Amino acid sequence: MLEEAGDNLQPEKVELAAKPAVELARRIEQALANIPADEEAWKRVQSGIQQQFSELNNQLGMRGYHHKPRLSKKASLRSPANSTAEPHRDRFAQVLSDEMQSRDQMLNAREREVIENHLIVKSLTELQGLIVPAEDWCAHCQ
Repeated sequence: MLEEAGDNLQPEKVELAAKPAVELARRIEQALANIPADEEAWKRVQSGIQQQFSELNNQLGMRGYHHKPRLSKKASLRSPANSTAEPHRDRFAQVLSDEMQSRDQMLNAREREVIENHLIVKSLTELQGLIVPAEDWCAHCQ
């Protein structure tokens, strides 16, 4: 709902005191006053949510994590393909952690590569600056 109303309404703190929470609620109410809330708008939002879930499900499916939709009266819910959700959550958390670690390692490897290349170029430039005068000196001595 805050996304629909605008980015400037996002609360800065997760835990709000009563007065700032009431002020935030009033700002949200004012911002949402012009947002359509008819049946067509709800269908559009629900369709958008279903599309986002579908994209998420496709991405998770490519990584071996499958969900099946479960419909309730008011919303489409997602639950793991089997009835024991905890092992899937643990597995998903591990896969996500492994993916983050892999990306971190790739970034660190890329940073090392960039730094090494920079040092090699700098060393070659420095060596070239020493070789030219040395060659001139050798030519002068002969």
